[in-house]
Amino acid sequence: MGGLKRITGPDAEPLSVTMTKKHLRVEGTEDDDYISNLIIAAREDREAYTGRQFITATWEWNLDSFRSAVLEVPNPPLIAVNSIKYIDTDGIQQTWAASKYDVDAVSQPGRITPAFGESYPVTRDVMNAVVINYDAGYGIADAVPLNLKQSMLEIIGSMYEHRETVIAGASISKVPQSADWLAGRDRRFVEI
Repeated sequence: MGGLKRITGPDAEPLSVTMTKKHLRVEGTEDDDYISNLIIAAREDREAYTGRQFITATWEWNLDSFRSAVLEVPNPPLIAVNSIKYIDTDGIQQTWAASKYDVDAVSQPGRITPAFGESYPVTRDVMNAVVINYDAGYGIADAVPLNLKQSMLEIIGSMYEHRETVIAGASISKVPQSADWLAGRDRRFVEI
């Protein structure tokens, strides 16, 4: 088992308020704060749906041990591994030297393996013995794939139009089906 915690969130959103208002055909500024909140909500929903990180964020992945020969890193795309720490058999936290492991940031999800001729260090048999700190995301807003942005816009459009969860005499789905179609091909889940 293990856990995942975001250390620092994105410093921007994939969509601007201006771009979103154009999609919604909204003029004026009275709904700008509401639209900003919808952008955040849609990004968080699409990140959860796809298992991806859109804009760069730093994550901490806690594992009870180095559980397999290849560790697939959650929330692709992986940018970089900042550090790998572990509790040694004496109960002391150590930092595993970056020269002793390889990082594949090209594959999605990204992967970590011991370098050639190396092996994972032996850890104490305790919960969260391994802590991997890494950066993930597409980088900047312009690098987020268009289908993911459009999926966000579909959700925002639905939420903006239907501000209540129930509409008398109408049937409404939770997420527009087109939003899932747009983001579906980018779904990547890693066992945490």
